[in-house]
Amino acid sequence: MNEPQGEGLWGKRKARWYSEGLRHSDYADKVVGVMEPVVRGCGSLLDIGAGCGALCIPLAKVFERVVALDSSAAMLDELRTAANSAGVENISTELAAWEDAEEQADDFDVVLFANVPGVLNHPHDSIPRLEKHAKRFVFLLLGTPGNADKFYFRELWPLIFGSDPPKKSNYFDAYGALYRLGIFANVAVVDYRFDQPFRDIEEAVSFWKDHMRLE
Repeated sequence: MNEPQGEGLWGKRKARWYSEGLRHSDYADKVVGVMEPVVRGCGSLLDIGAGCGALCIPLAKVFERVVALDSSAAMLDELRTAANSAGVENISTELAAWEDAEEQADDFDVVLFANVPGVLNHPHDSIPRLEKHAKRFVFLLLGTPGNADKFYFRELWPLIFGSDPPKKSNYFDAYGALYRLGIFANVAVVDYRFDQPFRDIEEAVSFWKDHMRLE
């Protein structure tokens, strides 16, 4: 079993940053707007890598039952706080890594993977293993290979490390992997806004040191 994260990659400070960014974003509105017409009539949702509830909280108005799975206790704390503020009561949380989703005893009408790192590292193993939980639909959300340099990542990485930034999986990789598995996926491109506000320059520097794992 994979160990859930404590104060590591997704600790309290980073969870708070991400929650604050979402308050200035139309990410949830745009994604839920695409999903909602498709999932009408579905009763249950498993959100793998739910984070602070960016999607499962608004989707809880569509589903009768929602299970939010995440490996970060801090992110799930943010999720429960946000759900309480929104008056949402039909979400249960599960502290576990996404690789351990197979330990979920129940099947769900819909399974959602939104920006889950590593899900495509071994797609022939991970996709069929996790797909078995979905009775009707699987949604896989990944970034697109565009020109946007989110948070100046591509600009700062070579200056700090002297090398090109690591390549991230995108929807081309996902579609190819699914195709090789005999799955012919429907693709929708969602254009959304996500900025990260900071109180001052010191907080911005702290964010980048944390984000790039700098000592």
